[in-house]
Amino acid sequence: VFHYDQQTLGLAVDEILDIADALFDIKVNSQLEGFIGSMVLNGQTTGIFDAGEVLSKLVGMVDMSDIDVEQAKTTEILLVEDSPFFRKLTVPFLSAVGYQVTTAEDGKEALDILRDQPKRFDLIISDIEMPVMDGFELTESCKAKPALNHIPIIAYTASVSDEVKNKVMDLGALDCITKTERPALLQAIANCLFDKKLGVHA
Repeated sequence: VFHYDQQTLGLAVDEILDIADALFDIKVNSQLEGFIGSMVLNGQTTGIFDAGEVLSKLVGMVDMSDIDVEQAKTTEILLVEDSPFFRKLTVPFLSAVGYQVTTAEDGKEALDILRDQPKRFDLIISDIEMPVMDGFELTESCKAKPALNHIPIIAYTASVSDEVKNKVMDLGALDCITKTERPALLQAIANCLFDKKLGVHA
């Protein structure tokens, strides 16, 4: 049982065999439908259920009344996320809405993409905690570059504290959303695109 999108969701199983506390170290290599990959638990290779695949199919449960579907189809989003799990969770969700999504695994890769195509993206959604270059550094770098500082940035993090939110927004992000609140992410995207259309970020 877990909480997502302000709802309580549960997975029905025949039997609970064990409960393990382990480091998050998933090898994303599974070809089996419904599984994200595997990891070693108590010395045994164990398949990891792909909750993201299930949740990505729940887009219809999210209020999309504020979404301009036609605008979404022409909107390019750069999602910067080092976690394979959250990439698999977020990309299908945003794609189902209609957005065109490109991914980068850290801030440096994102900057390389943006440097090559500075006018391509309408919005950046970035994790905060990442290797190589984190979301703070990415936001600061984008806002310091004249070719990139017009692109709205939404911080997308596992947990939001006042300190983190204030810091990333002081650096130039427009919002800071918890990864378990997809309706809030859609609303933040709609707000950013609306402001951008009006020329606020131009």
